Amino acid sequence: HWSHVYTISGNILHESCREYPSWIEFDSSWKAARAFSVMAFFLSVSLLIAVCLSACAINSQHQHTWHGWESPLYLLLAFFQGSTFSLLNSKLCHGNFLIQ
Repeated sequence: HWSHVYTISGNILHESCREYPSWIEFDSSWKAARAFSVMAFFLSVSLLIAVCLSACAINSQHQHTWHGWESPLYLLLAFFQGSTFSLLNSKLCHGNFLIQ
């Protein structure tokens, strides 16, 4: 949750991150979206490191190896990223007087 302090002309004086107020309830859709976004982040970083390291891997015949493991992980990553849209079905977007 970002907090902003503006000048009269509209310029940002101060910007900070702070916790949500205690009265905000995190429903299951919101919690799922947060979990999937964390899983997508760690899977993408892991994939990036693995692909960079495996680019140098050479098998016993001195040929670059085929990376058949990448496709299922990219599909899983797409699923994780798509699942973050469950946030749109949460109480953050429905029934929140701050955004209506």
